[in-house]
Amino acid sequence: MRQYTIKIYPENRLTILLFKNVTNTNEIKDGLQNGLWDWAVANCKPIFDHQQILIAATKSISAFSESKKPESFNINKDMINRLSPSGNFADSLTNFGLNADDKEFFVFLMNATQEKIDQVKSNIKGEEIDISIETKNIYFNPDFAKKVYKISDIELPNELSTSNNELYLEKLKGLIINNMAVKGLL
Repeated sequence: MRQYTIKIYPENRLTILLFKNVTNTNEIKDGLQNGLWDWAVANCKPIFDHQQILIAATKSISAFSESKKPESFNINKDMINRLSPSGNFADSLTNFGLNADDKEFFVFLMNATQEKIDQVKSNIKGEEIDISIETKNIYFNPDFAKKVYKISDIELPNELSTSNNELYLEKLKGLIINNMAVKGLL
């Protein structure tokens, strides 16, 4: 588990958890769809590191605090939409939401109490991964992220074409964040 204070909204705190080997994904998905829980679950394959989630959280807080009409009326669900480069909420859920076969995923909550965090942990049948130090996502899938964020190989240097090259991954991360930043502006 890792908690962050949102820098430009210091009264807000984001909690991020990462789980693996989850055996009750369908139960979690049903509970979220039926409004039983007030937390967000995100597919971890297109998420490079916590910075993406922090950007989505900051944009969600901004939308809610400035009384703009957010795409979702729940800040935790809105963060899923803010991760996506698409303005279409259904596309956001397809690419970033929980799928029936997902065994690894992020959970994030805004301004969570310890009781709410305990609720998350008690309802997920899987192993929590310690992310208190390392913020880079071990389940990040560069090819899936390129597809979701519509990043072509032309945008990435040929000499860095291997997806486990650190420079390649940092360039890819920059393109992902850029696509998140310009969402809704083009």
